[in-house]
Amino acid sequence: MSVFSETIIKALNGYKTILKKNLSSEEKTAKLNALGLKRKQLQQANDVVLYSTAQQVLKDIAQSTEFPDDNDKASSWYCGLHEFYKHLQDILATHYVSQNTVIHVTQQSSRALVNAIQLMSLADAALDKKVATRLDQCGQTVAKFGSKEQQQKLAHALKLHKERNVSFFLPLLCNFEKYLDQ
Repeated sequence: MSVFSETIIKALNGYKTILKKNLSSEEKTAKLNALGLKRKQLQQANDVVLYSTAQQVLKDIAQSTEFPDDNDKASSWYCGLHEFYKHLQDILATHYVSQNTVIHVTQQSSRALVNAIQLMSLADAALDKKVATRLDQCGQTVAKFGSKEQQQKLAHALKLHKERNVSFFLPLLCNFEKYLDQ
C-alpha cells in the first residue's frame, strides 16, 4: 500500500466517523454506498480510484452542505466537517493523476531537480540535444510544481553552468525563466 493510499484511507475513515456521529444508520449506510466508502471497497481500491473517491467526497460535501465563512462555526455544520473538508482539499492539492498514477508534486519536483543537476554535471562532450530536451523537461516540472527554493536552486545551477557553456545552457535558462512566468 502506498503512502498516498494510507493517507487518503485514513482521511476517508475520518469522514466515515463524522457521518456516523451526524447521520442516522440508514442515511450513513446510503451515503457510504453512494460514495464507495465501504471498508472493503477502500482496501481494494488503487491510488487512482482512491483519488477519485476523495474528489467525489469533496463534491458531495460541497453540494450537500452550506459553506459558512471561515470564522463562522454554523450550527448546521456537522461536527468537524469544515476541518475535514479543508484537510482533504490539502491532501488532493499536493497530488495529481498522470498516466493512471497518483503523483506527489513535491516529490516529482525533487526528482526533476536532482535529475537536472546530474545532467548539468555531464562533460561538455556529452551535452547534446537529447540532454537539452531532458533538462528542459526537468525545468518545466520544477517551474510548475517546485517550491520557490527548488526553483531558485535550479535557476542558480543553470546560471553557474551557463558560464561553462553559454550556447548550451543559455537557451535552457531562458526557457526556465519563461516557464516560471507562466
